[in-house]
Amino acid sequence: MELLTVHVLSTALLGALFGGMAFFALFFSPLLHLKLRAETAAQLMRQMLPHYQVSFAVLCAGSAWLLTQHRLPQDAFLMAAVAVSFVFAAMGLEPRLQTLNQRLAQGQAVAAQLRWIKGMRAVLVAMQILISGALFVRAIGS
Repeated sequence: MELLTVHVLSTALLGALFGGMAFFALFFSPLLHLKLRAETAAQLMRQMLPHYQVSFAVLCAGSAWLLTQHRLPQDAFLMAAVAVSFVFAAMGLEPRLQTLNQRLAQGQAVAAQLRWIKGMRAVLVAMQILISGALFVRAIGS
């Protein structure tokens, strides 16, 4: 592919990823929790998150590949790390959160563990958004 075409595709995908992540984390999820009962919002998020995480993992992997074609290995590495973090969230954090939520509903004392895992997820989401945003800004500038 021509380098300019790769740059345009790469920049557009980075923008879509950054925008999608920011929209989901900063607008959609909080709005969902404001407008729905806690149980309903939690159930909807549990159903949506696996699809969101897998979709964004695939899109981030595609973006990483485009960045390698654009001869930006350090950017490709960072985007690949974001893709891996989505897989980690989908396969590691979310199942653990569901287990802890079930144990909490049964009356077991797991609140501290639950807070820690939720905090880890919040840091992970923030890092995903910051990295994709920084790469997008860098792509626009080049």
